[in-house]
Amino acid sequence: MKRVLLAFAVAPLLLAPVRLDNATPGFFQPAVSPAPEAYSLPPAQPLITPTVVYVSPTVYPEALGVSSSSLSLPQGPQPQTQPPVVIQRVYMQPDNTMPENRAALCLRSLLLVQDIAMLSYQQKNTTSTITLASAATAAVTSVVKQKWPNMNAFHKAAKGLPWFYPNKAELSQAVAAAESLCTRQ
Repeated sequence: MKRVLLAFAVAPLLLAPVRLDNATPGFFQPAVSPAPEAYSLPPAQPLITPTVVYVSPTVYPEALGVSSSSLSLPQGPQPQTQPPVVIQRVYMQPDNTMPENRAALCLRSLLLVQDIAMLSYQQKNTTSTITLASAATAAVTSVVKQKWPNMNAFHKAAKGLPWFYPNKAELSQAVAAAESLCTRQ
């Protein structure tokens, strides 16, 4: 404990920005700047002439506002410019359209899942059932346009259902029907 107090007592002396000169009456003197004035830069002076960047007129004639033909300079060999080659590629979009009968059945099953999930949510406020209803609603928008829906969110929401919730048998049958009808085989 005494050592710690001694260290705290000596610390200000060790950290003081002064130098010890031989034991003259001015025992502590302030530190001198390490860089003498000979190394400092002269004060800034304003420029007398403007700064000019010289550009060759043969390389950049537009910089001077004069065309190179009016300067009557000898013209070097000009590179031959070839017309750009246009490569046309035909991209086939994947056939993303659902057959009309399949789209109608898929739409009915997704709406059934949505209705039963909302009913289950009203009976017992389970966030997983509202997530399933939202995923079914998102899939409905593409099925209405007769496009195959992205069922990744629907599958994830169906797997996230709890072990017990209201209308479990009906909702699990509706989910199975939607997964089989709305997934491309």
